[in-house]
Amino acid sequence: MKPAQITHITIAKGIGILLVAFGHNPLVGLPSSWLFTFVYAFHMPLFFFLSGIFFRPEVDFWRLFKQKSAALLKPYITTLVLLSLFFIFIKKIPAEPYFTGMVYGIGSSIAWVPLWFLPHLWLVFLCVWGIHRALATTIKKIPVLWLLLLLWLTFGYFLARYFQQPILSITGFLPNFELNRPHIGLPFTLDMLPLTSFYFILGFALRNYVIMLPIKPPLLPWLTLSSFGSLGLLTYLVPATLDFDMRKYDSLWLSTSYALLGIFATLSLAKLCEKQLQIRRILTYLGSASLIIFIFHGYIQDKVIRTLNHPYGNTFAAIVAYFSSIVISLLLWEIIRRQRCLALLWLPRTNHKQTT
Repeated sequence: MKPAQITHITIAKGIGILLVAFGHNPLVGLPSSWLFTFVYAFHMPLFFFLSGIFFRPEVDFWRLFKQKSAALLKPYITTLVLLSLFFIFIKKIPAEPYFTGMVYGIGSSIAWVPLWFLPHLWLVFLCVWGIHRALATTIKKIPVLWLLLLLWLTFGYFLARYFQQPILSITGFLPNFELNRPHIGLPFTLDMLPLTSFYFILGFALRNYVIMLPIKPPLLPWLTLSSFGSLGLLTYLVPATLDFDMRKYDSLWLSTSYALLGIFATLSLAKLCEKQLQIRRILTYLGSASLIIFIFHGYIQDKVIRTLNHPYGNTFAAIVAYFSSIVISLLLWEIIRRQRCLALLWLPRTNHKQTT
């Protein structure tokens, strides 16, 4: 794949990370609001879909294990180990449940909820590698591939519904960072694997089409506008959304259809932005820094809102918090990638080799 061919995919990652940060901002409103439903309908499936595009099943297992451990588990462990100094020594959370929660790796068991995504994506890569090796001959038949994907999606939907209830047997062993939130799900969000890997495998299966994205330039603005407009109208008239961390998947067909429509709309927008030099530079930069933004945006937003909310009001605080979370995360990204010791802690080797 030549870099010029995948610029729009990096742009799509940039759009996606802006949506992730926005999804954790009070401006989206309560889960019952239309804006919340719209954003959550597709922003996380988008990331699994984009990750699947770069999946390489021909790589041997141990090489894949080392690559993804460095890219996903290392920043997860680094961040939570450093945070342990604050939570154990200042917040007085006992060390045993803190590190048990880190190893368990679900949103409710770790200090910063969004980090659940990193160990789960690591798990998705390894599991899909195993599935591909086991079914390599079978899935060469296109009708069989699509049938298996539909069955896998359906299984994932019912599995998610089963794990919406708290697991009482683990409650006493895990820390409770959010007092009103029960612990639900298996370690590393394993119970959501069929749903998340559905989008991952779909990205892999459609990678050649997505890389080329053969849409005539005059049609791009209309396709982008109509697909986002349709998604907005549909989520308003017939609300259905999803939240993998909360084991929420409202409708097998509606949630899936909305997610796929949102993914297509984002890719169309990314292809459109590719033609605009300044916008392309900004969004590719955001896409390249998406890991660091993903890790730090939530904490930054929370601190800014807590600081500004009382004197200036909710809306002003939320807007400042959103832009601050992006800008400060980008500053952290520049510091981390330019300092070899920090790059070794947070970034995969390919990234910090390029910046030293």
